Parts: sequence; C-alpha cells; structure tokens
Amino acid sequence: MSVFVGPVLSIDCSQRRSVLALSRAAGEAPFVRAFAAVGGSGDAAREAFWDELRALEAESGVTARELRGIAVALGPGGFTGLRVAIACAKGVAYALGVPAAGLRSSEVFAASHAQAAGLREARVAVLLASKNGSAFVAEVAVDHAGRAVEERAEVLGPAELAAAFAARPPAVALSDEHLAAELAAVLAARAVAVEPITTDGASLDHLARLALAERPADPFALLPIYPREPEAVTNWRARKSMA
Repeated sequence: MSVFVGPVLSIDCSQRRSVLALSRAAGEAPFVRAFAAVGGSGDAAREAFWDELRALEAESGVTARELRGIAVALGPGGFTGLRVAIACAKGVAYALGVPAAGLRSSEVFAASHAQAAGLREARVAVLLASKNGSAFVAEVAVDHAGRAVEERAEVLGPAELAAAFAARPPAVALSDEHLAAELAAVLAARAVAVEPITTDGASLDHLARLALAERPADPFALLPIYPREPEAVTNWRARKSMA
C-alpha cells in the first residue's frame, strides 16, 4: 500500500461540524481542529475556517509553506462549506506547487465509523438528506487497510431505498439529522442501525495520504459534488435569464 510522505493538510467542511487535520509524516497522529461553522453577519460571526487553520498551524508547528500535499472532502455537503474548503485547497496547492487530492465525503464518514467502532472491515450506507423527502445514498466498503471505496451512489426516495436494500441491507446507515421520517422508517423495517455522521481526524488524514499517493489531481479539477443543483445556483441562473 502506497502512502504519501511529508506534511499534509486535510480538510472536511462538508457538514456543519468541520474538521481540519495536519500531520507531519505518514504514521504520525495528526493534529486536529473540529469546529462548527458560524452563521449570521458581522465580524463576530465570520466563517471560523481561517482562524481554525491558523490555530492548527500554531499547534502543529507546521507552516503553510512546509506542506507537501493537501486533500479536501468534495461532498456532497453544504454549499458554502464545500466551496470555502475547495478554494483553500486549490489556492494552497497552486501557490506551493504541491499535489492535491479530492475525497468523497461518504468515504470519509464510512472510514471514520469503522475507526470509531474498531472494525477492520465494514460495509455501510451513508444517507445525506436531499429535497422532497429523498436522500443521497452511498454504499461504501472499508477494507482492512482503512481504504474506503464508494461503490454506488444515487438520490433515492422511500420506495427506491426499500428496493435497493431489499436483498442486501447494510448493517449500519450513517445519516445527518435531516433524514426524512419515511426514509428512517424504511431503515427501521429492515433492522438497519442508524448512527450519526462523524469525521475522525486520523481517518481523514489516512485517506488523504492514500489519495495523494495513488490518485493526485490537478487542483483546478477539484469540484464540489452535489446530488442536485444547489438552490443558490438555480436562483442565480433564473435571475440572469430575467435580466
């Protein structure tokens, strides 16, 4: 298994609880900052991302110029959080001339669950609430080396979810707090345990190093993953068409 060496910054701002991880070398425990994005307006309510990033650098003793790679969760997730995180990853990678890598959020959540549960291998579903009572549903396999692979992902309603899990329901489903009651009922009927989505800093760092070693990307090719077009984009297109 190839693992990237050197200082690496990993970012997951796809959910309300954001996580930054910075490790000096492969095999070392990362320094981690977890925080909630701040809403509202004014200086006191500005996005906490940059303050947390500066604090992480201070704690780790690793400056931005010393980074040798950067990885970022691409989503699905919140519109603003994803764009702030991806913009940071692109800018740092371009400015320093270091490789970047994109991670699927479902894979980060699945690997984090396996780590927390002490599982060498796991097969889980990740459900992220979408519009009209549906959800983005991803099935993810985690192997003994901590590698997570999203095997299938699509937006499903209650009937489609029931059909998808009829033959082989997962043991565990990871979900955000906005999961529709109808979808939760489908999981309950198939005895699928539902647990909250979390991001573990060590798992984020491990997936980042695997991705940087095995599939580094052009920083400017990193784009947010949205199951459906974000409402902000739809509204912007509508305004332009009316101009």
